[in-house]
Amino acid sequence: AQLDEMEAALDEAERLRRLPDHQRGRRGLQAWRALTQGKKEQGYRELLSLLEEHPGMSAQGVTDDDDLLNFQGLEGAFSDEGFHTWLRKQKPAKKKGKELDKGLLLAAGLDAQPFFGPGFEGNSRTGRVLALVALGADLAAGDSRKQGVLHLAAMVDDAALARELLRPRVS
Repeated sequence: AQLDEMEAALDEAERLRRLPDHQRGRRGLQAWRALTQGKKEQGYRELLSLLEEHPGMSAQGVTDDDDLLNFQGLEGAFSDEGFHTWLRKQKPAKKKGKELDKGLLLAAGLDAQPFFGPGFEGNSRTGRVLALVALGADLAAGDSRKQGVLHLAAMVDDAALARELLRPRVS
């Protein structure tokens, strides 16, 4: 019911005046619908599919709100602890190439450049990193300066992501 109310409010707001925030709201609404309607696992798979299609999504620096690489609006769904728990149980796919690794580095903190410092509220970075690892990204990937995901998480002051990266992995 709350999601329906949110959608009605977005519809009304768009009739009054179209703003970039509306598209972010629609992305978030779609993601929450996936998580709350039907089977949770199906919603989790939908979120994972979205990231698989667009591994280079970025929470910063994408100016066009309709751009498929704009992560804004999805932070809440990717912060969902149930999603994180489900992702931890997934067997990582075999390494699938550089695009996933680039997306992993963005998710770990590169998308915050040049704003290095405290990151976003919630644990959306953790959700993005866990999802990209499940899709086959390499946790040992490094950026052009050989900084890995843990280093990037520390640079953006994301303690939750740093804790996740230090968590023992079951093979």
